[in-house]
Amino acid sequence: VAASLARATRGETARYVKAARNAYFLVGVAGAILIAVLGLPLQGGLHLSPPNQKIAPMVFVLAGVAFLADRLLTFTMAVLRGLRRFDTSNGLAIIWALWRAFGFIALMKLGTGLLAVMVWQAVATWAAAWAGQTVVSKLQAEFRFGLGRFDWNLVRTHLPFGIASQLTTIAEVMIWQMVPVVVGLVLGPGWIAPFYIAQRFPVALGPIIWSTADALFPAVSQHQGDGEIARTREILEVGTRWTIVVALPLCLVLTAIAPELLQAWVGEARPASVLVLRLITAAVFMEGVAAPSFQMLWGRGEVRTLLIVSSSLAGASLVLSLALLPRLGMAGAAWGLLLPMLLAAVAYLCVASQVCQTRLRDLLPRAMDGLLLPFLACLVTTIAIQRLSRPGWTGVITTSLGSGLVYLGAFYYSGARKEELVLARRVLAAPLTLGYPAYKRLRHSLAR
Repeated sequence: VAASLARATRGETARYVKAARNAYFLVGVAGAILIAVLGLPLQGGLHLSPPNQKIAPMVFVLAGVAFLADRLLTFTMAVLRGLRRFDTSNGLAIIWALWRAFGFIALMKLGTGLLAVMVWQAVATWAAAWAGQTVVSKLQAEFRFGLGRFDWNLVRTHLPFGIASQLTTIAEVMIWQMVPVVVGLVLGPGWIAPFYIAQRFPVALGPIIWSTADALFPAVSQHQGDGEIARTREILEVGTRWTIVVALPLCLVLTAIAPELLQAWVGEARPASVLVLRLITAAVFMEGVAAPSFQMLWGRGEVRTLLIVSSSLAGASLVLSLALLPRLGMAGAAWGLLLPMLLAAVAYLCVASQVCQTRLRDLLPRAMDGLLLPFLACLVTTIAIQRLSRPGWTGVITTSLGSGLVYLGAFYYSGARKEELVLARRVLAAPLTLGYPAYKRLRHSLAR
């Protein structure tokens, strides 16, 4: 979809989108039937109460209906991102989440049962899928919803890329999910909870940092021609810079306040837990720095390279964690994640630089230009507030907000480029720009 924005292939893309939508629909129907049928054999093994046994089959059926709607909603979001309408896709996601949550809360307050909650889940998801398709139809009429004959030939040509992308995603997810399991297998189940708690905040930062690079995939796809290497190189540089701009203060502050954070959260800050939190934060930062290179390679179809690196990363992390856990305790698992992540990040950056016909030693200095002073200002502020603030959540929040504001101020006045200053001014002026017209419309409506 993104590539069709820069080429005269809109008709061909529309045929492929329709074929892919039919494939999504068939997968959704198969999954829905499987989920609904599973309710019959599982009903007896779940040891449900007699009232719940009566509604269990219908609950599974409704879960299948919601699954089908979720597949169509996921497909719609992919089309919107391909059209580079992140505002629309994010707005739809937010409205859907709030709409569904408010419905759940209202039903629970009214004392309704599980069946009513599942009905609302299905209805809310289908409503979001329908709204998304309506928006797509208005934005791009040729991509509007419509089912027809399943064209296997159109889907088959893209199937290897899709399967490799799924395997890469699975490998990336397993890298983070398997570490607590390995800790439990080697050190015992009692160590899973301390390790999980220590990695919780760093892992939560991961999606925030990765979202900074999400826009690169459709941007690179739109400009993936051989004659547009310069544009791709610029996209990679800007993406890497902004990922570092976002990740640097988050990871720096989290590393500095690790003892205070654990003390406020669980009531104790063991040295091993503090070390694990800091090592996992470093791993998250390295993964974030490599995220733009990952998205760039993905957008240019280099999915085989991504699959090889991510699979090697998962395997190396597993082997190294198993080797270090008996010697270093649960910190061995964190080292087993950080060291392979560092090598994988270097690999992603080197391959991406090579594809863009530039050098890594040129890419990183350009991406980090002007960030030294904001980094030092954030570091000094963090240390100063830590020494002055009291223990507990008040100190943690004060340190985080104070350091973040100082970093933003230093970046605005000393590190930002001209185009970044323009963007920052637009963001600062957004409440007034959007609020004043809304205020005028409200006054006009009240006057009428």
